[in-house]
Amino acid sequence: MGIPILGHLDIKNPPTTVANSSGTRRCTLTDNNNFKFTSLNAATTIQLDDCEKVLGQSGVIVITNASSTGSLSFSLTANFGSGASASNVLTPGGSTISFNTTANVTHMISYYVSADDAVLVNYIGMFA
Repeated sequence: MGIPILGHLDIKNPPTTVANSSGTRRCTLTDNNNFKFTSLNAATTIQLDDCEKVLGQSGVIVITNASSTGSLSFSLTANFGSGASASNVLTPGGSTISFNTTANVTHMISYYVSADDAVLVNYIGMFA
């Protein structure tokens, strides 16, 4: 006997808007798996929190750059309960993410919490 297939599956998971706190955008992974924010014209840390509690979770972070970007920059960290660290964030080939800082551009980070000390991420930039 097989598993019945639903004719229509309506799963909605809208992104949570992430507030700025002293230049850090904290994406609390136990709250949601999709996030979004519009950057300020400043150095911004994107921090993935509660990673140790959501092994196997994946999602996206959608970022829209501010209209003025002369001082805009980004960094990405992951917190597994013992403090945030960029070394817990793994990219394809170990490459540094080159964030696009063009005004009003939308870009996205996809992530997957793959282990109790690692988040795999991929950056996709400059949606127009």
